[in-house]
Amino acid sequence: MPSRKSKSDPAAGAATPVPAASVPASRVARATAATPTTPRPARPARRRPGAPAADDAPALDAARIIAAASRLLEDTGKLSMRALARELGVDPMAVYHYFPGKDALVAAVAGAGFDQVEAAATASRRARGWRGRLRVLARAYLDMARAAPALTRHLARAAPEDGSATQSAAAPDVALRFEALFLHAIRELDLTPARARACQHALVDCIHGHALAGADLPDGLWNAELDVLLAGMEALARTTPSR
Repeated sequence: MPSRKSKSDPAAGAATPVPAASVPASRVARATAATPTTPRPARPARRRPGAPAADDAPALDAARIIAAASRLLEDTGKLSMRALARELGVDPMAVYHYFPGKDALVAAVAGAGFDQVEAAATASRRARGWRGRLRVLARAYLDMARAAPALTRHLARAAPEDGSATQSAAAPDVALRFEALFLHAIRELDLTPARARACQHALVDCIHGHALAGADLPDGLWNAELDVLLAGMEALARTTPSR
């Protein structure tokens, strides 16, 4: 009969391995929680389609777009949103984020140029006499038209056939602003609305034609043409029926 192993036998004191299935779930959960994990990188915030990227925001704004559009229009004689986007080095949708289309952009370019015309005309409002005020307005607009002939051609093509400033599709803001300055300058003549509109568009046509003929024309010719227009307006005012 085999003898019993003594208590001093090393094999008798060996621990019996515990099956893996018998490890309590709580111990597994604590071990998993203690294991460090690598956090997932945060997803970049989604931006609205057409909005400029965050890194483009400081560099791209309406003023920069208008300046680039003015240069492109005068250099090439035409303007497109895609060509402008290439000039600016941005996606075309970034330009559309600021301006909904080409007409709105041309209106903004014309409006920026007309700011100087408006400033000069406003400064002359205290001048005595409608002739002096109208000369300042006409000269300021002539200087703008000479400096931007491509824009002037665009505005001349956009003029409505019936002479209504409010129907200009390309730059209605400029047309209305010029009309307000013109009517204020000639307020003493007391012309009927129809006659005032006819005089206004005769002056604008004269300015556009003189500007597009070239900057080399002598100022004496411009002054002579303007004198004829002013004399005609004065004669028209004398025959205006009382209202």
